[in-house]
Amino acid sequence: MKKYKEKIVLRVLLIIFTLIGIIFSVYLVVSEIYNSGFCPKIFNIPACYLVIASFGLVFISLFINRTPARMTVFYIGVLSGLGIAIWFSIGQIIGIRECPGLVNIPLCFGSGVLFVIIIISGSIEIKKQLFNRE
Repeated sequence: MKKYKEKIVLRVLLIIFTLIGIIFSVYLVVSEIYNSGFCPKIFNIPACYLVIASFGLVFISLFINRTPARMTVFYIGVLSGLGIAIWFSIGQIIGIRECPGLVNIPLCFGSGVLFVIIIISGSIEIKKQLFNRE
């Protein structure tokens, strides 16, 4: 029973953190739609589109039952999102890029924190799933 509760808690945390990321990404995408150039670009694609796709892949992976497929989709989403967040966070810190912000906090920092929390929680859950098969 304890293992089941731990699994549920991890899954709920993953869903909550992923949904928070999706909500902030939707804010950025809507802002980009109404104010072109709001989000910085990667290969001429607004980064907020790529970040929402990354959060979307993580979210979709939470509902895939087959472990290898789930791991693939999860890690593609979380690592691409984390890479984008790190890229823009470093640029923000050294002053060569500017991330859109909310309440004077650059959202690339927030995305980075969310992706770190998601990768840690998701890795724990996947590890438990792989090693505790019954």
